Amino acid sequence: MNASQQHLFDAYRAAQQGRPTPPAPGQHDWRTVRELRDTVRDDLRFRAVVSERPARSYLRAALARLADRLRTPRTSPATRTAQAARTAPAARTAPSCPRPRAAGCN
Repeated sequence: MNASQQHLFDAYRAAQQGRPTPPAPGQHDWRTVRELRDTVRDDLRFRAVVSERPARSYLRAALARLADRLRTPRTSPATRTAQAARTAPAARTAPSCPRPRAAGCN
């Protein structure tokens, strides 16, 4: 049974018993997400205070991370590949021509 069918069943049962119908599925999803986010933030702030660290604003921390990311120089993928090739140990290369086969080998 999916959520819509369960809601219809619960609404029918509530109507039979004279109770108010339950909310439709998905009606309070964003409110629940906001409450969960606030709960996690409050818990992080509490842990910061208990461990004697400053309980800073999360928006300020996000902006600081963004500013730090913008300050560091960006390199293109080709430059990163060239840098990796320079720092990697030299790989062994196979001989360019295979050994000649003996007459009786396949």
